[in-house]
Amino acid sequence: MGLQMVNKVEADSPNRCQGVSRNGQCYNEKENNSDFCRYCSPPDNTDHTRNYRLTKFRAKLEHHIESPNIKGLREEVGILRLLVEETVNKCDSEADLLLKSQVISDLVMKLEKLVTSCHKLEYSLGDLLSKTTLQSYALKIINLVDRNFGDHPNLHNFINDMQNILGEEDEIDQPHS
Repeated sequence: MGLQMVNKVEADSPNRCQGVSRNGQCYNEKENNSDFCRYCSPPDNTDHTRNYRLTKFRAKLEHHIESPNIKGLREEVGILRLLVEETVNKCDSEADLLLKSQVISDLVMKLEKLVTSCHKLEYSLGDLLSKTTLQSYALKIINLVDRNFGDHPNLHNFINDMQNILGEEDEIDQPHS
């Protein structure tokens, strides 16, 4: 693919580039959807470029805004864990590991902060159950099973197994048979 030539235009052409240099206004033909030729395009920090980038990414932005998981950070935690794993796996020797130690350390610190934020967010949204709440639900389930299946021969074993799973055998009262 060779260089594409830029057409020169007359001084009064409506398609004349609006770029100005020390020699005056550029005589090149402007690009489509721009006021400038490819050589005189403004730097990337202009309003025009920022607006283009916003337009370019608007669909992705709207998708993320509308996502029901917008308040969750679990996917981001997964991405960081993958990055840590891939970075460590690329190390073939102790020397490689030492060379990558700063990157790995940085990723681990970011991961720790993200996990902490994720936990706080889930707790504030009520997505986490405390141990006490979980034990309360378990007791209600055990009592429900006892009321409906109290005469089943294996019920006592089931209740003991549930208490062992919860690990707090002494805090859960035995249901009445």
